[in-house]
Amino acid sequence: MLSIIGITPLLGFAVRLLPLAPPEYVAGLTIFTIVPTTLGVGVSLAQSAKGNVGLAIFLTVASNVVGVIFVPLWLKVMLSAGASGIQDIHINIADIFVKLLLSNLVPTLLGKLLRDCVKPVGGWVTRNRTLLSIINNTSLAFIIWQTLSSAREYIVNSTFGTMLLVFVSALLIHIIYLVFNACVVKLLRVPTPEAVSTIIMASQKSAPVAVTAISYITTDPVAQGLLAVPAVTGQLLQIFIGQPLAHFMATKVETWQRQQQAKLPEVQPSHSLVVDAGMADVPAQLKATDVVVVGAGAGEGDTVPRNS
Repeated sequence: MLSIIGITPLLGFAVRLLPLAPPEYVAGLTIFTIVPTTLGVGVSLAQSAKGNVGLAIFLTVASNVVGVIFVPLWLKVMLSAGASGIQDIHINIADIFVKLLLSNLVPTLLGKLLRDCVKPVGGWVTRNRTLLSIINNTSLAFIIWQTLSSAREYIVNSTFGTMLLVFVSALLIHIIYLVFNACVVKLLRVPTPEAVSTIIMASQKSAPVAVTAISYITTDPVAQGLLAVPAVTGQLLQIFIGQPLAHFMATKVETWQRQQQAKLPEVQPSHSLVVDAGMADVPAQLKATDVVVVGAGAGEGDTVPRNS
């Protein structure tokens, strides 16, 4: 959680120094570093990697809730006057906080409340989970497509070298996050399923949240489209890298699970049978082949040979 909200955004200080043109690409990459983890992709990858899915869901919800507070602050720090090189960016912390609160946190809390408190709603959501997922992902895709379309002419006219630099920069950001988080969980000796989920979730950034934040800091549709390019590129790279990485991590989790099973003590068979009918102490010394009957018709504490 600390890595998602407090540590990984620090890379933005280095990212904003990249020599990319137009400056919107640099600012877009910087914004991408400060947003919370992905809303659904990370959980799916954690499940494919056989990690702790509950932890992945917790990190998703918690980081996006806390991000409502921290994203406006990081935007102010990273894109302060003169730092972004873009004149049409206006950052009002209170205004962005209220908009993120209304667009991200309130719908999440309202949906959770309805699902838990209104049984018909909860049942309907459970039965139509696939349909709702399709609608959600389609809506996000249309929002991103609409944002990018507003800068279509500028994006198409960008040189191959510029787009390659954006691609490589987004790739390096994700790799740096993966290496950093893997080292942290290794040093902390986190159990493998939890380590897998932590690495995946703490190394992901959410393009939809980045696009939402972009729409709150500038009203220029062209600037919005250019700023969104690095975020969309970054999330696509996360998916392409994440899937084979999840399969690799799944083998690590399976190996860890087999090792844990091997450490479990084996149950040793008993060498004597004691039948207790509710009476007193059993003699301390017993022959391995004897049966002790206590208070069941034989004399108390009598030892009867097993083969008699």
